[in-house]
Amino acid sequence: MKNKTITLFASMLLLATATACGQATATNEAEGTPRPLPEGAVAFNYNNHLYFEAAIRDSIPALLVFDTGNTNLLLDSTFYAENFAKQGTLRKAFVGGAGNGRQMANVDMSGWEYRVGSFAHKDQTAVVLNLRKILGNNVSGMFGMEFVRGRKVEFNYADEYMRILGEEQPDATYTCIDCKWLDDSKTRILVPVKITLDATISREGLFLVDLGSSGTVNINSSSVVKMGLQNHSGVQKMVYAVGGIGGSRTDYTFKLASVELGGLKVSNIRADYSGNATGALADKRYDGLIGNELLERFDVIFDFAECKMYLRPNRNFDTPSRYFFGVALTPHKDHWVVNGLLEGGKAEKAGVKRGDRIVKINGKTPSEMSEAERKALTRSREPWSATIDRNGTTIEVESAPEN
Repeated sequence: MKNKTITLFASMLLLATATACGQATATNEAEGTPRPLPEGAVAFNYNNHLYFEAAIRDSIPALLVFDTGNTNLLLDSTFYAENFAKQGTLRKAFVGGAGNGRQMANVDMSGWEYRVGSFAHKDQTAVVLNLRKILGNNVSGMFGMEFVRGRKVEFNYADEYMRILGEEQPDATYTCIDCKWLDDSKTRILVPVKITLDATISREGLFLVDLGSSGTVNINSSSVVKMGLQNHSGVQKMVYAVGGIGGSRTDYTFKLASVELGGLKVSNIRADYSGNATGALADKRYDGLIGNELLERFDVIFDFAECKMYLRPNRNFDTPSRYFFGVALTPHKDHWVVNGLLEGGKAEKAGVKRGDRIVKINGKTPSEMSEAERKALTRSREPWSATIDRNGTTIEVESAPEN
């Protein structure tokens, strides 16, 4: 069989970890107690990405990330080897996505049924690659747009649940936005967005909805020159060793005066533009991506049959943007790996290097840090400390948010 090219999107976690969540209840962070969800809802854990408990082939438990940039089931290679290697046959394929190139992976075409909550889906093919290198050691895989094709789906970021809706229509409290399909496959949605840099520079364009992105807005390299962003003062360079599926990535981070979707405006928000010459962030069919850090301010309903998006500001709409620490961390069981680092940022000046193994943040290991503490970390303007194990040498550093 010839090598197959598959395009996927997966963006880096920023100070996040993957943890399990219940399927019938979600947790009240302040009280630490379960709370009921609407009928038919499936709980997810939201920590920059949407993590769902799932079952693959009826009996194998898995923690899957939902990603609108991913079409079919994708499995981590270690998870596949532990559970399915004896049953399947792998074939070679190339995959590409948010990174700056394509990488070799494998595909298993033996048929894959998986269940999220009470909803089951079957894909003929599963892509198998080292996903934990991107998302950390707890993740089993990703599922994507084939699961929701033709459906009307609610994502409630504030209460952390997904609900597949029937014939009911969103009420008048939602703003309806007419979107466009990226191509004839009708699996990826483009939404009209207006971004304003300052009093003199703004742009209206089409942005790809990417629930696999932990960021707000990431402007494609093909749109940078049109806006003159390459000459804008205050831009800082962030380099990722692993910037998603497809390899390394270079971003440039800056502040936007506002981002507007359907007349709903979010002000004073940090965004990025891509320096990649190839890959999804250089695609000229759209101006960039919008991700979870922007959408988390809304109750979101996607109509994947009519190509519409409905937004309603939630209780977090007026919450200040997350603080930016200038590092991107990939979680592992007993440490975090510094995958991305802001050049000239406070963390780098404090002594942090890409590739460092951080064994403690604010005195706590990954296993000692609670879910609420992980989520609160990016909401705090307080200085943070890190204990680094660098080639067997312990290094203590202290830094502070960039903004």
